Amino acid sequence: MTEKITNESHNLPVNFSTFTSEEKQNVREQLYNFSEEPHFDDYERLNNYHILNYVTDVPDHGKKGDEYKNHFKWDIEGLREVCEHEKMNFEKVHSLFNPEKELTYTEIEKSFDGDIDLILRTMTLLTNNYSNAILKRKEDLFYDQIDSDDYIKFSPRLLINLSEERLFFTGKRLLDEFNKDSKYPYLENLNKKINGVIITFNQGLIIDEVKKYPKRIPFDDLRQEGAKGMLRAMQKFNIDMNNRFSTYAKWWVDRFIKLYFIDNYSLIYHPRNLMHSVFNFKKEKGRLTIKLGRKLTFQEVVKECKRKNIKLPKNLKALKLTLQQTVLDSLDKPKKPDSNQTLLDSLSQKDKEPDIDNPNPFYSNIIYFLAVNSDLTHLELQILEHNSKVPLNGNEFGRDKYTVKQVCELLKISPDKYYTIKKRAFNKIKSAADSYEIEIF
Repeated sequence: MTEKITNESHNLPVNFSTFTSEEKQNVREQLYNFSEEPHFDDYERLNNYHILNYVTDVPDHGKKGDEYKNHFKWDIEGLREVCEHEKMNFEKVHSLFNPEKELTYTEIEKSFDGDIDLILRTMTLLTNNYSNAILKRKEDLFYDQIDSDDYIKFSPRLLINLSEERLFFTGKRLLDEFNKDSKYPYLENLNKKINGVIITFNQGLIIDEVKKYPKRIPFDDLRQEGAKGMLRAMQKFNIDMNNRFSTYAKWWVDRFIKLYFIDNYSLIYHPRNLMHSVFNFKKEKGRLTIKLGRKLTFQEVVKECKRKNIKLPKNLKALKLTLQQTVLDSLDKPKKPDSNQTLLDSLSQKDKEPDIDNPNPFYSNIIYFLAVNSDLTHLELQILEHNSKVPLNGNEFGRDKYTVKQVCELLKISPDKYYTIKKRAFNKIKSAADSYEIEIF
């Protein structure tokens, strides 16, 4: 049984480390749910202290990806001055920021000992200094003419040690408990900063998962989904389970990336369960092709999938059609080998005798209606107009007047950028069509 804790007490039970997860939670509720509202102005001052530095003379750990581990070092004398000025216990703060050994979640929580003032001061100082140190490192790279893409490749190696990771998550967990019912703006903002620091130090995990997928979807889109998965993992992470966060977060990151990839892999929408079957089918087909050293028929792969109990839809015709459609990566490609008509051109088939070069008024009005209701940017409108032959932008910026190369020169973008924007614009049109139950594909 847990000890009864009054709101005047700010102490954890002596045997707290032996409590179950449920018992620890009961203790936290008693400690933090009845605390008085802090004076947040006192904590705002801590944002003015920058005593964490990025250093380069750190020995190599010998492990791939660990080159930049422990490169953030505290200015000990500066930390001492801050503690004296802000009336913080230097020995306790120093033992948390520069521990002699790896600290456990319970040891960190016992150091805080239920003192919400100490937790707020420590987490404000910790989070603000890491945020500033990361920002300064980005600026240094910028001045060294390293662009954002290179920084993304660099950032996975910005690692914190296990004690620092546990300190962030313990403080975050206790602040969440304190802020559960009150929702103080200051704590909401501090929580966002903590999330940003944790995501930055786990960029490597996200990028490793993104690299597993074909380059059919923009890298940044998948990375953003991975960050969403990381945020969900942070919400679900339980420090009482004593798990390594990266191990726990990997499943969430992969899940978010995979679902986004499935939803956007094909230009033509397919249900998720069908797309899962497509991926399983392709994976097995690739394995068999390498093993047998020859091309395989559709029926051969289906037979092997059934033998291995790989789930496939009952309607194999739907699977075969989906496999054919997912190969398409452009609406400009011919629908059939012996035809010059593209998927985009087929939009005008609402007419009995469609005029491909001069779309009928009905088709034009439908596309214009969808474009207006798709929240397209000016650039997306221009590129969509160039592909659809419909004067959406008022200047008839169509394919009959300009080639892709000429459009890129006029808009001052690269061909890769052109096709990325085009795909984004068509996805918006498709989403608008689905919402209005208009069948254009």
